[in-house]
Amino acid sequence: MLLSLPSLGGTPQRILDDLSTPISFSPDGKQIVFAHRDAGKKDTQLVIAASDGTNRRVIAEREQLAVNGSALSWSGDSALIAVAQYELTKQGLSSVLIFSPQGALLKSFSFQFLVDGITWLPDSSGMFLQVRSRETNFRSQIKFQPYPSGTLQNITNDLNEYRNITVTADGKGLATIQELRSSAVYVGNAPTKWPGEIKQNATPVTSGQAEGGWLQWGVDGKLYFNDEDFHAYRMNPDGSSRARVPDRDTNATFDIGCGPQAIVFALLRDNMLNLFRQDLASGETKQLTFERDAESPACTRDGKTVYYDDYLDGPSLKRVSTSGGKPELVAANSSNGVSLSPDDKRVAFFQFSGTGGEHKVMLVLQNVEDGKQVSAPIYRSRAQPHLDT
Repeated sequence: MLLSLPSLGGTPQRILDDLSTPISFSPDGKQIVFAHRDAGKKDTQLVIAASDGTNRRVIAEREQLAVNGSALSWSGDSALIAVAQYELTKQGLSSVLIFSPQGALLKSFSFQFLVDGITWLPDSSGMFLQVRSRETNFRSQIKFQPYPSGTLQNITNDLNEYRNITVTADGKGLATIQELRSSAVYVGNAPTKWPGEIKQNATPVTSGQAEGGWLQWGVDGKLYFNDEDFHAYRMNPDGSSRARVPDRDTNATFDIGCGPQAIVFALLRDNMLNLFRQDLASGETKQLTFERDAESPACTRDGKTVYYDDYLDGPSLKRVSTSGGKPELVAANSSNGVSLSPDDKRVAFFQFSGTGGEHKVMLVLQNVEDGKQVSAPIYRSRAQPHLDT
């Protein structure tokens, strides 16, 4: 939802209900540009409206525009609108598309990294890009792309992360937020009987700079987790026998135990993220999915079926047999992974619904055999929420 508020205070006024991203103002402040996407729709709309929300018009429709929200920007000369598009193809991870306010595609830049944010120089001679690349293990950094052409330049290249770029009116200064993350995996005792009091007696079992962004307790009793450098690990709950997954030389993410003697993980190959299964006894590795962005896997206790999010297909929840075969659609418009019941007979997941200005996120319980569902809204909004990968 977009609201306006007088700078000296007053009553907020609703401007727009159906934004999927933040807005970017035209230089004269009279217009705004933003992206809008309805659940179930493949394409995202690039929309211009007056600053009071009236006179809106769709100027372009493309797949996966401005996925991370701030990746659109109106140039200082008012003639150009830049917006990022995720691709995840052999040709590149993302592009920056340059549109005129009338919707004509003027130029595009293809990159071997993900573009999460764009900020023009005031004279429109170039753009600062907030990016995540393989070379920095997908830590967020800043690059500069001259316009309409020129050599891409690194502005930052270090162990920090950078977010929310803004440039001074004269173009001589840049401000951003610098982050150095710190996190660890903690293990504590659960109540002997549920419901019961959860006491804060957990202790850290990892010692890295930033670990545990993805964390799963496997059916084999091991802990599976990631760090911020695109590394996946498997270890005992006390922190012992820590090892890289699938090996010490291969970067991976979303690792899980899958049955008694196998693991599943995601690898980035040809700019596409897909799931692989490795037999722990033989070391044999097999590719399970052939999507552009397969994320957040969950495995049945017998290790025969893997559920996952196909993030660029809706996103949607799918499942595939670990012995191979074509994936099956479980539910459309789902995101943020899936949880299996202890008997593997039901799945729980979040699902988007609604069109226009009315959007909801539903908590859904679905039977595996017959697909019957029960659901309840957990988030209701006049704008679609954005959930990151």
